[in-house]
Amino acid sequence: MKNPKKTIIINEVASTSGGGVAILTQLLSELKDNSITYSYNWIVFVSTDIFDKYETVHIQIIKIDIKKWRERLIWDTFGIKKWLSKKDIKPVLGISLMSVGIKYLEIPQVVYIQQSLPFSGYSGFKNFEWKPILYNYLIFKWMEFTISKKTNIVVQTHWLKKAVSQKLNIPDEKIIILRPSVSQLNIKNTIDRKIKNKFKEYSYKLFCPGLPVISYKNYELIIKSIGLLKRNQPVLAEKISLIFTFKPSPENQLARYYQKIAKEENIDQNIVWHGECSNAEMVNLYLNSDAILFPSLVESFGLPLIEASSLGKKIFAIDKPYSKNVLKGYKGVSFLKNDTKMWYESLSNFYSRKENFSFHSEELSNGDWSKFVNLIHSLASYKN
Repeated sequence: MKNPKKTIIINEVASTSGGGVAILTQLLSELKDNSITYSYNWIVFVSTDIFDKYETVHIQIIKIDIKKWRERLIWDTFGIKKWLSKKDIKPVLGISLMSVGIKYLEIPQVVYIQQSLPFSGYSGFKNFEWKPILYNYLIFKWMEFTISKKTNIVVQTHWLKKAVSQKLNIPDEKIIILRPSVSQLNIKNTIDRKIKNKFKEYSYKLFCPGLPVISYKNYELIIKSIGLLKRNQPVLAEKISLIFTFKPSPENQLARYYQKIAKEENIDQNIVWHGECSNAEMVNLYLNSDAILFPSLVESFGLPLIEASSLGKKIFAIDKPYSKNVLKGYKGVSFLKNDTKMWYESLSNFYSRKENFSFHSEELSNGDWSKFVNLIHSLASYKN
């Protein structure tokens, strides 16, 4: 006897780290605990073993070995449909967390758009960033090819909703805004114990979280601002350490570029190239730092902003719609233009009169994943 429960599929074969993994992790955590999900069979397509722990009697994790762009395009276009046909599975709903739709799958779809770059108008690529330039072009064309006016779109911020509606010609009512959750930082345990200060030789500490994937992260602005501070206020500059969550490596040309700029600005000795961090390390860095710097010109949301504000930290953020949306109402943020002198002056003024901030918001707790599940349920149970 066949299982009478309807089947819903989730496609996220692209991500093995970063924001894509965080989003699927948050969704799967909600699916495990939300009683609505027990009414369905869930098939989740991934390309890594890290999601195996979320498999239950109603959630099936299927690993698809996809490493190249060409393989992913084939999978999204023909592979999913072929896999379902072989298994004689007829899903009632398809969910893509990869910013593009599932072509030729004639069922209602929900596309979670995490990739905001094609909608940002960003054009400041370095001359060696030919891969991001090509990706930016191709991903938008793939969006146009796979997303129709009937597709239900989920975005994280108001500015992205407006941009998606305009560039993809999607009706406003088909696009909904849902906030992701704050990362599960082990804040209580970290606060309750003495934190070792890895950077005790410096009096002042600035923390710039993120990875140098594409130059829109704009770390050059921070490095040059500190360089300007060192030229104008060398005594203050000698007390400052700037902490990044990446290390220059042969594989990352952009990270090496930032290291080169730091040496040219004569502040390489002030920079701690920390490398990628665990949750506990992130909390340590947030709590040990005087201020959090977030100069990124393009973000779909900017989770570090929420993490930093939830800890009551001073934040210097680029003046962009996404940052103002995420930190609306937070008194501990200074929104700055993309101007080296402005960042230098703001940091200099900050250290002349340090302040403490406290942030409280109900929006920080669980995100909107229960709303996402309700949306899925309404689409899956809808009868034409």
